[in-house]
Amino acid sequence: MPGMVGLDTLRKAEKAKGEQFERILTDGLHAHLARTGKLCAGERASGGSEEAKALAATIAESAGNAIRELDRLTATSRP
Repeated sequence: MPGMVGLDTLRKAEKAKGEQFERILTDGLHAHLARTGKLCAGERASGGSEEAKALAATIAESAGNAIRELDRLTATSRP
């Protein structure tokens, strides 16, 4: 499932150091947050409960903010 960390990624992260580890971590976080936004969009479009739709909107906004912050941080840390 997109956005989930698989065993291959965990094995790579276990051996990685420094920038390589940071890249694995940030790529995984970005994928997870992006998938969260997609799942929330689906709930907002097709969900039956207004309460669940409102919660999905809040979570999607938070995930979007986190992606933007992650992008900002990774952009400033790379040459």
